[in-house]
Amino acid sequence: MDSFVSEGVTNRMKRKYQFDNSLSELDTQDLFSANTRHNLMEDFGETPLKSSRVSHVGSRSFLNTTPTQELNLLKKENNLKDAEIIALRSNITNLENQIAKLSDAARQAKIEFDSEMTKMKTEKERDRTKLTEMRSKVQFVMEREKNTKEEMNRLQVDKDKQILELKTKLVEVQNDKILASDLAQQNTAKLLKEKEDIWNTFYQMMSEKSSLQSKLNEAEAQLALRKTAQAQNEELRKELEEIKQALAEEQQKNKVLENEFSEQEDNIMITKARKSDLDLVPKMKIELEKLRQDNEQLRQNEQNTLLLEEEVRSLKSKLEYAHTMQEKLAALEVENEELQGRLQRWEATDSSGSRRPMSPSSLSRRILESETLQASLVLANGELQSEHTLTLRKLNQAEGEIKRLTLELSAKEQMIALQLEKEKRAWRKDLLLTKERDSYKSLLDSYESEVTVNFDSQRKSQVLKLEEVIAGYKEQNSSLESEIRSLSEKLMTAQIKYEQVKQNFDGVQQSEQQKSSRESEDLIKQLQERIAVLENTLLKTQEERDILEARIEQRDLQGDYDPSKIKIIHFSMNPFAKAQKAHQDELQKLREDNETLKKRNQILEEKGHVADITLQVQEKLKQPSPSKEVEEIKAQLKREETRNKRLMEVFKKTSQEFREICYQLTGYKIDIPCTNQYRLTSMYAESPHDYLLFQQNEKGEILMLQTDFSLTLQEPMEMYLQNQNSIPMFLSHITMDLFGKQTMNLG
Repeated sequence: MDSFVSEGVTNRMKRKYQFDNSLSELDTQDLFSANTRHNLMEDFGETPLKSSRVSHVGSRSFLNTTPTQELNLLKKENNLKDAEIIALRSNITNLENQIAKLSDAARQAKIEFDSEMTKMKTEKERDRTKLTEMRSKVQFVMEREKNTKEEMNRLQVDKDKQILELKTKLVEVQNDKILASDLAQQNTAKLLKEKEDIWNTFYQMMSEKSSLQSKLNEAEAQLALRKTAQAQNEELRKELEEIKQALAEEQQKNKVLENEFSEQEDNIMITKARKSDLDLVPKMKIELEKLRQDNEQLRQNEQNTLLLEEEVRSLKSKLEYAHTMQEKLAALEVENEELQGRLQRWEATDSSGSRRPMSPSSLSRRILESETLQASLVLANGELQSEHTLTLRKLNQAEGEIKRLTLELSAKEQMIALQLEKEKRAWRKDLLLTKERDSYKSLLDSYESEVTVNFDSQRKSQVLKLEEVIAGYKEQNSSLESEIRSLSEKLMTAQIKYEQVKQNFDGVQQSEQQKSSRESEDLIKQLQERIAVLENTLLKTQEERDILEARIEQRDLQGDYDPSKIKIIHFSMNPFAKAQKAHQDELQKLREDNETLKKRNQILEEKGHVADITLQVQEKLKQPSPSKEVEEIKAQLKREETRNKRLMEVFKKTSQEFREICYQLTGYKIDIPCTNQYRLTSMYAESPHDYLLFQQNEKGEILMLQTDFSLTLQEPMEMYLQNQNSIPMFLSHITMDLFGKQTMNLG
């Protein structure tokens, strides 16, 4: 199809070129014929026929007439010649005007024809593009149908495999259940034996319990005695502490008195009086020793009480164990009764009529068989429901596709109708042009019959070329019509397929109307909720995108631009730059003049009238002025500031790009919360609080700081940081772990 279209385009171009050449040749021939006619008409009086006729008449009149009569005759003949020349010249001008009008009309017709040709070409190109689009769409639909069929076959194979696997699993489960029932029978026998053992142990425990109870009573009596002794010990301790406090106070008083004795000799008498009090100190020491001995005895008693308490605790634990064993025994008795009741039920449900009752394993087999039947029925129901949903989807897709194809077909039919109307108009115009051409031919033939030049061969060749062009257009139209017919046939086949699918679907729907369950409704509800959530997120993202686009537009309107996308180009000979430079030069000149005048005024104010004032002004100008230096420094500062600003912008941009590239390559976003600290957040982190902190010390070593997230990574820290001392391996392990978790969540 593409080769055919390219050949059609080349043929059209060739025909247009031939048509233009033929029209240009016609114009040149018209000009040549007009020039030849004009020259012929100018030299009309000098033709040999006219001269011979004049000479003949003159000779005849000279023979028969007098000289005066001959003169009159000659004058008359001259007048007649002049009148004939004027009439011929007027005819020539009329003919030239007609030729000019005809050439203008031919040019207008050529322009109209060219415009129509261009329109036709554009329309045909549009049709060609639409046809290619339609073909690509049809191919896409066919490929999609093929893919769906392949997927259906693959799913059928997978379904068969799954059914086989499920059957094998069911058989294994049945075998396991039979084994479990046998084990249950063995366990019941074991339980009966264990029950007897437990009863024996229970009687032993009861005897031990009575002995332990007596021991416990004795221990409690001893404990009560110990508690009374402990209370007495505590009272003695309190008295001892009071005595210690009194002693400490007395010692402090002694120290104060000693200080006062050293400072004042007058207070010696007071100290002597207090010595009697100090004599009591040895007695107090003796009492203290007695109290210490009592304390040691009390400590020993306390240790004995602790030992007794431990014995009591152990006895209590044994009692609790005995209680638990008693409870277990009661539970086992209850379980035994339940098992006996179950056995009776099994025997009652046995409908075989045999003397021996049916075993639980055989009954469980029956139950398993019924369960397998139910499971197979549920699976069949699920398969039918899935097929039902698949057919529904296919039908909806087919309906949408048919609607789209019908719309495209209607649009195509409208286009074809418009194309046919345009072709009819073109044919009419072509007929009109052929009629005009024939009329022009007849006029040219009638006009060129007077001239000796013959243009028949050239005109015939031009006519043949034009007829070839028209034949090419006819062939293209016929090919387009055949393509449209083939497309309509394809659409008819698609409609027939759709009707067949619809009939099949109606039959399946009628058979499956009673088998619809709540699962599909729950699924639909879940999907609807999910769609609603996704729509909300989509709306939010669209709003954010609109806000960002509005901000970008606002920035563009304010004059900001992105240097990566927009490049500013300056003219080499910019008139604005020239005018600006001229203005700056003029301003500089005015400043220099102003400076010279200021210096002149300054000199005149200082010295008055001076003879060589111009020399002094020049010398002063050579000296550096402070205002000029300040202005230069300001300008330099401004330049440096702008340069720094640009450098900062470039640095920001490059640093942002570097961060983004690092984030995309390593999977970690690196931030600097403070100096020498680096925060790493993984791309696959579950929350923004899951980050790692690193710090660089003065030696240049990188240390890891503790965070909530790092507390959950003890094993990889020990493996990669402590044992192997490799931070990159630690980080890569975290990325792999988080990525695996994320994919598991998605699955």
